[in-house]
Amino acid sequence: MKKAYRIMSGAIFITLIISGMAGAFEISAGNVSGKPGEPLLVPVNISNVGTGLNLDAFSFMMQFNSGILSFDETTGIDKTGTLTENFTLVKGKVIENGKLKINGALFGTPLLAGNGLLLKIKFSATSKGTSELKLSGFIDDVKASATKDATITVVEIGDIDHSGKIDLKDAVLTLKVLAQIGLGGQVVYKDADVNGDGKIGLEEAVYILQHIY
Repeated sequence: MKKAYRIMSGAIFITLIISGMAGAFEISAGNVSGKPGEPLLVPVNISNVGTGLNLDAFSFMMQFNSGILSFDETTGIDKTGTLTENFTLVKGKVIENGKLKINGALFGTPLLAGNGLLLKIKFSATSKGTSELKLSGFIDDVKASATKDATITVVEIGDIDHSGKIDLKDAVLTLKVLAQIGLGGQVVYKDADVNGDGKIGLEEAVYILQHIY
């Protein structure tokens, strides 16, 4: 049976030190889920902008575990419906194995950007595991910034106890949750749910039983 995975991206907090601004703004990524081979869109949001940010160019580096995640340079950046939708160019390029450079440029009047969705990065999960996202060198026009790292964890859907495999133990745990029976100290990980609702229920029980039988 084809295995499914969830990709959990921890918050990416990039504190940009911009001269002339009263405070710093942040960029953060949200959680997504999917199956191997399917595009997994990681939304990158901008917040704490204040009155607005004149933005016409930016770039940053991102390192990831290429044994867990893959990036397609042709389709890897999606700016549809984002603050950078009108940018002339937003592109990601793998400069070496597991190291990605993202550039954006607007040839014209700078965009007065506020809080919202900056761009979307497409990854595919190739195997389960944990990949750190190491960000560095974020530059807004000619102004440098400080960055903080993040983590992406790829979890096999249905692996309720995070044992690394789907087995009878996962089925039993799920049925206990459904019956509201005590778990005896066992931990149920909701990030392994099937439909992305963050709950363990009937759909998870059916999926696990179909997988092991």
